Amino acid sequence: MELTALLIILMMGVEIFRPMRDLRTVLHQGMVGLSAAQGIYRILDAQPPIVEKANAIKPLDPQPTISFESVRFSYPDQRHSVHDQLDLSIISGERVGVVGASGCGKSTIVRLLLRFYDPDQG
Repeated sequence: MELTALLIILMMGVEIFRPMRDLRTVLHQGMVGLSAAQGIYRILDAQPPIVEKANAIKPLDPQPTISFESVRFSYPDQRHSVHDQLDLSIISGERVGVVGASGCGKSTIVRLLLRFYDPDQG
């Protein structure tokens, strides 16, 4: 076989498989899109871990305040309570600084405020 014929056959071989390569690329993009859609559906179908209680006390005064009354909290799977009988009241416009040693429960107060956890009592 001559060199020119060999080169033509080799170049045609590459062109013959081009549609298969393009199909593989489109298939891969479709699989990535399907995976992303499944992730979005999982987020949309997710149930919140904290459920609002039907007998929750509704505030009488519509002023924005933060109030902890006799709050007791311990993290799941831990024996000791982080807070026991915590009383805290912050009114609108007031600035409060919570200070203390490492592990005393400062971040736990924020997690309770953001409803990452519900208190055990209070």
